[in-house]
Amino acid sequence: MFAKSFRSLRQVALACLVVLMQAWIAAPAYAQAAPTITSVTPGQGSVNGGTTIVITGTDFINVSRVYISGPSNVNVASYTVDSPTQITAVTASMSPMNVGRRAVVVETSSGFGVLSGAFEVLPALTITGVNPTSGDAAGGALV
Repeated sequence: MFAKSFRSLRQVALACLVVLMQAWIAAPAYAQAAPTITSVTPGQGSVNGGTTIVITGTDFINVSRVYISGPSNVNVASYTVDSPTQITAVTASMSPMNVGRRAVVVETSSGFGVLSGAFEVLPALTITGVNPTSGDAAGGALV
């Protein structure tokens, strides 16, 4: 009787194990949400690049690309994912045709986060003249 009960108990245990394994295999994988962007600070920088920006939002996990959209999408020069809610990036030099309000985009394995008009690309500054053209060697002249 003991051997027969043990065999039945073993069969029940194996059957339960098979059912659990099938449920585990059939269970859908956890889907990571696509990122969202809530703010970009500062909201502007020169077309020359070099502006450090802080991007805040959610689900910055497995980030593969950060860029500023425009007539030509421009990857940032560098970025660091500080946390799942913050990225620090440095803008790259851009073509003058990118001047204007642009979207900032964060790309992950789960999708894209886009904040339209989040960053204004400003034209490069141009110095057209200096007045006065000379001054005292000791300094102090207003220019």
